[in-house]
Amino acid sequence: MDCKGHFKIRAINTQLDVPDFATKDGFEDNRLTSFALLLDYFPNSDLTGWWIGGGPVYWAGSIRNSSDKEQADYKTWSATIGTGYVWDISGHFYIMPWAAIIVPVAGDKKFDVENETYEHSGIVPEASVKIGWKF
Repeated sequence: MDCKGHFKIRAINTQLDVPDFATKDGFEDNRLTSFALLLDYFPNSDLTGWWIGGGPVYWAGSIRNSSDKEQADYKTWSATIGTGYVWDISGHFYIMPWAAIIVPVAGDKKFDVENETYEHSGIVPEASVKIGWKF
C-alpha cells in the first residue's frame, strides 16, 4: 500500500521449512509461519531505489529434536529492520534484493522440546531477491 509519497506499508505472510543446515544442532524440521507488518521509507517518491524499513513480526512454528523426534510448537514476537533496492524493470515488473535482521523480543524465545532446550538466536539474519509485479 502506498502511503503518501515516500512511505509504503507491507503486510507479509510467509511459510517456510527452515533447512537443517540453518537449524541449530540437535534439532530438525523447523517449520515456520511468519506474519509481518512493515513500514518502508524511500528517499525517492516513486518508491524505487534504496529503502529502509522495519516493524513487528510474529512467528508460529514447530520444531523437532533430533534424538527422540519429539516436536514442540512455538510462538514468538520479533522486531525487524532491513534495507534493499527496488529496480523498476518496466511499469509494473520489479526486482528487489534486500537484507534484514530479526530480533526475537517476546514469547517463546527459549523452550523445551521434550528433553532438549531450543533457543532462538539473538539476531537472525535474512536476505533474498524478490521478483514482483506492482498493481
